[in-house]
Amino acid sequence: MIKDNLQQAINAWQPHCAENYLQEALIKINLLKSQNLIWYFIGPIQSNKTLKIAKRLNDQCSKNLPKLKVLLQINIDNEPTKLGVLVEHIDGLVTHFEILKNLTLRGFMCIPNSSNSAQSFTIMTNIITT
Repeated sequence: MIKDNLQQAINAWQPHCAENYLQEALIKINLLKSQNLIWYFIGPIQSNKTLKIAKRLNDQCSKNLPKLKVLLQINIDNEPTKLGVLVEHIDGLVTHFEILKNLTLRGFMCIPNSSNSAQSFTIMTNIITT
C-alpha cells in the first residue's frame, strides 16, 4: 500500500516526497532507493530530541543517495502548545548540522500565532537574514 501510493505519485512525475515519522521515512527511503526522489523529513521534533534524531537520520542515510534535506520548525512564539525549536536554540543546532554529512539544513519553518502573525514573520525574517 505504501509503495503503491508513492509509486502513483512517482508515475505522475512527482519526485518530492515527505514523511513526518522517522521510522516510516527510513522504510520508504530504503524501499524506493532506486527511484530518483527528493526526500524531506517534516516530523515535529522537540528541541531536546532534535540532535539525536538528526544524528540518527544522518547515520542511517545511504552514502550512495543524495543528502536528505531538512527544515527545522521554529516555535517562533514560544508557545507551549506548539512543537519546534526555540529561537534561542537555533544557533547551537545549526552548527551541529555542519558535521552531519548526509543531511542538508535547507531552512526553517514556523507556524505563527494567528493573533500576531506579522510580528512572528518579522522575527523569522530577522533570524534567516542574520
